[in-house]
Amino acid sequence: MDITDFYLSDAFTTLKHKLIDVYESKNRHYHNMRHINEMLLLCGSHRFEKTTELCIAAWYHDAFNDTTRNDNEERSAELAITDLSPYLQSPSIEFIKMCILASKHTIPSKFLNSEIGFFVDCDLYILSHDFYYPTYKEMIRKEYSNYTDEEFKSGRIKFLNMLIDRNTVYKQFPHRDKAAMRNMLAERSELLHK
Repeated sequence: MDITDFYLSDAFTTLKHKLIDVYESKNRHYHNMRHINEMLLLCGSHRFEKTTELCIAAWYHDAFNDTTRNDNEERSAELAITDLSPYLQSPSIEFIKMCILASKHTIPSKFLNSEIGFFVDCDLYILSHDFYYPTYKEMIRKEYSNYTDEEFKSGRIKFLNMLIDRNTVYKQFPHRDKAAMRNMLAERSELLHK
C-alpha cells in the first residue's frame, strides 16, 4: 500500500485511535495528545520526501512513557514496527523507527540527516517557547511525580546539561537556539538554587 494511502486509511485511523487512548491517559501531562498534535503540525509544515513517514513517527514516538524506564523509545519503535509491518514496506518502517529512536536525544540533531534532524527539532521545539516554557516545566515535573524533588532535580539537570553542552539545539530551526538556551539555562539555574 502506498504510504499516503495508508496514512488516510481506515487501518491507520484504527491505529491512531489506539494511540489517542494511550496519549490521553491520566499520567500524561506533557507527552500527551497536545504534544503529538504540535509534532504533527510541525512535521506537516515542511515538505520533505518522507513527510508522511515523519507524521507517522510523530504518532508513535512517545507511545511508551514509563518514567521508571530508559527504553521508552525502543519500546515505542517496536510497537510501530509491529503495527505498521502489515501495511508498509521495510524502508518506510526503518525510517520511522530511526525517527523514534532519535527522539531519545542522545545524538545531536546536527549529526542526523536533514529529515530525522528535523523530527528531533520538532520534538524539542517547546524548549524555545518563552511563553509556554513555564507550563512545560510544570507538566514535566507532574509526569515525574513518582520521583522525589532531589531525584527529579538530578535527572532534569543531567538532561538539560546534555542539551546545553551541545551549544546548539536545532538543525532546522537555528534561529530558535538562543531562546531554547535561555530557557534551559534559566531552568537549570532555578533547579541548582532550590
